Amino acid sequence: MNNRIQRLLTNFYTILAGLLVLGTPLVAQVVTIDAGQQQGHGYMFRSGSSCYVIMPKHVAGARPRVRIFSGAPVVLGNARVETPFWPNIDLAIGVVRGAITPRCTADMETLSTPLALESGGRVELVRLRGSGEVSTLPMRITATNYLTVDAETVRAQDEIFQGTSGAMLFAEGKPAGMIVESLSPSLGRFIRIEEINLNVRRWVERRGVIFEDQIIPAEATLPTGLPFEVVEASNPPLTPDFAVENVIEDGIYVFQPTRTNTITFSVEEGGVVPLSRVRVFTDPDAGYALPRRIEVFVSTRADGSRPRFFVGGEMANDGVFDRLRSAQNARWITISIKSAWSDGPVRVDRVVFE
Repeated sequence: MNNRIQRLLTNFYTILAGLLVLGTPLVAQVVTIDAGQQQGHGYMFRSGSSCYVIMPKHVAGARPRVRIFSGAPVVLGNARVETPFWPNIDLAIGVVRGAITPRCTADMETLSTPLALESGGRVELVRLRGSGEVSTLPMRITATNYLTVDAETVRAQDEIFQGTSGAMLFAEGKPAGMIVESLSPSLGRFIRIEEINLNVRRWVERRGVIFEDQIIPAEATLPTGLPFEVVEASNPPLTPDFAVENVIEDGIYVFQPTRTNTITFSVEEGGVVPLSRVRVFTDPDAGYALPRRIEVFVSTRADGSRPRFFVGGEMANDGVFDRLRSAQNARWITISIKSAWSDGPVRVDRVVFE
């Protein structure tokens, strides 16, 4: 009788813990990752107006871009992935784009909640089924150290199946770790959330970047915008075929970043137009350096004098700079490319004013 009561109590607390986890909005930040040869999970969070996704490095694999699927109702996004952390940590990060970004609501502070994880403690593994349905797996902590946590399934019928890597461990409704290795069908190893937070926060804050979410899909045709024409660029093209005029036409502009490159545009036929958005696109896989720090100025004077600061920031690692603000009239626009993400010639595919 006592064994039966104990089993009933165990089942009751397991169900209760699962309901508590499902009731937290942070569960909605768990996503599935499709990297071609690898599938797994990740976790979205927001810093400023930017959405990021973290996942195990081995899930991202060698592909620079992954697809991201939310829980039901399923929406799709994508991210260009980086692995900037120390070599032995199985962690990658990317800037999220696409229709999934409105689902990205958790603040980066959700990664920094202090938790007391001790052997024997009850936790929940949260992952997504193929349908997008959230699945919770009750687990028990078996070992902890400075960097990782090991946890085993509580129910005999549960197992950690392939594709679980990147799923999140929750304790008291808060992220506690990310699974990176299955030690057995019932035992998993997790990177502690404190270690994830330490590395991710340093990366995000060092870049100091705000990446806008409203981005065209990477595979779409590059857009056109307001009727501006190129006047000049302070840095000459690498070859005549890579002329600066290509940034508003077909082709590419490639230059040596020997100094700040200031590209000047004017409204066709000398008019004045309201400007509210500036976008700069570069193919990140083309073998050239990406622009980094970009600043944009506008002027309504006939000679372009007394330019006013309009927007500024850094291009994301997927080759998109996108800034949106309240409209200002512009007759002249100057774009200053002040630095690049790496050495060598810098490429710009398209500049769009809206």
